[in-house]
Amino acid sequence: SSAFPPTIAIASNSRSPSLTALKIAVRSAQFVGGKAEEKGGFCAPCGVCRQVIAEFCGDDFKIILGNEEEFGVHTLGSLLPFSFTKKDL
Repeated sequence: SSAFPPTIAIASNSRSPSLTALKIAVRSAQFVGGKAEEKGGFCAPCGVCRQVIAEFCGDDFKIILGNEEEFGVHTLGSLLPFSFTKKDL
């Protein structure tokens, strides 16, 4: 399997109860990286991380993907078009 177990996923593990309790407003997230031997690639958050972000942010939440040479601004809705949110409960 090419997927990492959710216990390793950084975005889902970076959500701490203390940040939730403080109700800190986060407007965007940045993910920078890619394979060292491949120039120009982006490292996007995994599906588990995207779903965790969706539980706290709307479809218009900005996700910035970048590498050493460039970056692109995306929305959560474009990276996770069919997220499961509180409106689905």
